[in-house]
Amino acid sequence: MGKNYIYKISCENRKILFFSYTGISIRTSGIAKNTGENFLKFSDLISNVPQFDLFNQSTILDAQGMVIGYSTVAIDKAGIAIGGGIHSLLETSQRIALAESLERSIFNKICDDVKLKKDFYIEEYPTTCGFAAGFEDEKTKLRAVCEAIERWAWSKWIDEGFSISKSERPEILSPITQNFIKNFDNVLFYKKQFEITFEDKILPLTWGVLLGIKGGGIFPGSRVCGINEDPWEHSSVEAWRHFHMFNSSKIAPYKKNFYLDRVLHFATKLDLALASIPKNNFKTWPVPKIDFCKKFEGITFSLWRALSFDYIGWEKGNIDRFIY
Repeated sequence: MGKNYIYKISCENRKILFFSYTGISIRTSGIAKNTGENFLKFSDLISNVPQFDLFNQSTILDAQGMVIGYSTVAIDKAGIAIGGGIHSLLETSQRIALAESLERSIFNKICDDVKLKKDFYIEEYPTTCGFAAGFEDEKTKLRAVCEAIERWAWSKWIDEGFSISKSERPEILSPITQNFIKNFDNVLFYKKQFEITFEDKILPLTWGVLLGIKGGGIFPGSRVCGINEDPWEHSSVEAWRHFHMFNSSKIAPYKKNFYLDRVLHFATKLDLALASIPKNNFKTWPVPKIDFCKKFEGITFSLWRALSFDYIGWEKGNIDRFIY
């Protein structure tokens, strides 16, 4: 049995949302027996992420103590999280954590190879933007496309001033979404629909942006997905993670990077963030286009990168650029 961790997160209504993290024996031995058929893919992780040590699995409980979801976090031998997944289904949280860990590992391999760096446009776009890893090839490719459109949309919105109308709070939100957004004083919802042509098919997509406001700071989350999918659960998890990063930075040192620096900057710069959001101006949005989509070959799972070249990478600009 691994270490046990308990985190209490104060909610808006002064109730408590509990995260109970239990590091169970999810190592190289007995993996399929202990964790279900998803972890038959465990050999992929071991062969591609040699620094991997264990998974911490947890239940997410609401204020009444009911299980509303699960968290799986991949931990390396130094005790650092290298991938994670949160979902209402345990096996889906496991798959997300696996895929995220594999994606980051292969990204590092690409960055260390001169030819692969050129093949995957790492020099021009030196982040994981547009990458997706998974175990079903077509779905993974579509997630890479959605990731590319998400980055494109943020840049068009904030950098070029194409506006999005603020939405009312959705009438139906998942239990996980409801509990995460209780951490904020206020939550703003923005929603935009796109149609793209990809591989001779028209794909209708939804971009959801959730902005969690707490005190004098703002914590964004977003997702691009199919029009019949839920953009808010992932967005709420992302917003909460940014909020958690901010709280954690107060009590422990952190390794500086442009992404975390920006998260912490806007954690105290609410007015600057809101001023960056364009007011309704009725400018006609351009049609998004996928200019590049390539699969990484030679592995037993799927990894794709998709890009729209018509955007400014999130790593560019100064710390005041409200791009995530």
